Amino acid sequence: MKTIKILALAALVAVAATACTKDTLSIRLLSEPMTGGAKILVDPTAVSNAQWVSGEQIDLNGSARTITQHGSAYYLDLDAPVDGALLAVYPASIDADGNSVTYSANTVTINNLNVDFVAGGHRIIFPMAAEAAAGSKSLKFDHLTGGLHLTLSDTATSSSYTLGSLRIVTYGDGSMATPIAPRHGVTATWALQGPAVPGGMVGETNGDVSVINASEMHFTFSTGGTPGKAIADGGSISFCVPITVGSVKTLEVTGYGTDGTQLFSRSKTLDAALAVQANTMYNIPEIEF
Repeated sequence: MKTIKILALAALVAVAATACTKDTLSIRLLSEPMTGGAKILVDPTAVSNAQWVSGEQIDLNGSARTITQHGSAYYLDLDAPVDGALLAVYPASIDADGNSVTYSANTVTINNLNVDFVAGGHRIIFPMAAEAAAGSKSLKFDHLTGGLHLTLSDTATSSSYTLGSLRIVTYGDGSMATPIAPRHGVTATWALQGPAVPGGMVGETNGDVSVINASEMHFTFSTGGTPGKAIADGGSISFCVPITVGSVKTLEVTGYGTDGTQLFSRSKTLDAALAVQANTMYNIPEIEF
């Protein structure tokens, strides 16, 4: 389930597991919808809708398995039964299409994620994990992270832009960047979590900035697989991203063009710090540039 569509949803929808009629062994994939958000293919206007993406991979008991679609359901097709209890983690380690994620020693480490805008929303990875007894025919995945629903608005300039990448640094209220508690024994974290150098153009950072409680997040943007996401003069884009730390008070957002040129840098301090919980989407006030 690599790209997670994040939508707001107040209730967990239970889906009945059914057996696959194919000749191969199959495990059906289910997932909890994110409260105020959802999972794989994300529709920022309906944060409780999401779906798995066929062809992406899940780590099942240490081996990467490919997601397949049969009708409206999604499965892992197996060549042989899996011995013992099942532990599945989404995504399996990946380094492709702008996504760089590793899974090792019960930790999902995110280096970079791609936000790919497509019809109906955008694709982005939201790490998840699931456990089941030996021989189970379904896996219900739980989110390892919370989510931020962001809106970037080009209202302060008279130019249109094509956003190629984005760096977001979040600062909490406490002194440490404490990860969200593990689920199913698995933790998700951004690679740069702890001390971080303030971004922005020279001279834009005013006063003292604490860096010990930072989480640094990196994203590339594409449209239907083509690098870049256009933002018209006076227009805006909305998207959802995973957040792995338990507290967010301030966000520092720096945007770059497809050629790496810095386009803008803005800081947003919330009225009250967010106490971030897994499986919860948080709407961030509009960020203007």
